[in-house]
Amino acid sequence: MSDSEIIKNILEGNNADYKLLIEKFQNQIFRVAIGFVHNKEDAEEITQDVFVKAFRNLSSFSGKSSFSTWLYRIAVNQSINF
Repeated sequence: MSDSEIIKNILEGNNADYKLLIEKFQNQIFRVAIGFVHNKEDAEEITQDVFVKAFRNLSSFSGKSSFSTWLYRIAVNQSINF
């Protein structure tokens, strides 16, 4: 299933599919965060915050970029703000 199909399902109310996105991108987001904070526990917290923020704002994802790019930007911003 593609990212856009998963997102469509989530927006239609199948929130359980969000787990698929987390599993797919969790390591990538953790690596972004650890690059900023250099602490495993803090990077794990940032990673969790990124996925919560992305879930809450998923309806604002326009699809002009890939989902991974959108998620990466959230991760960078969360890491900087941390």
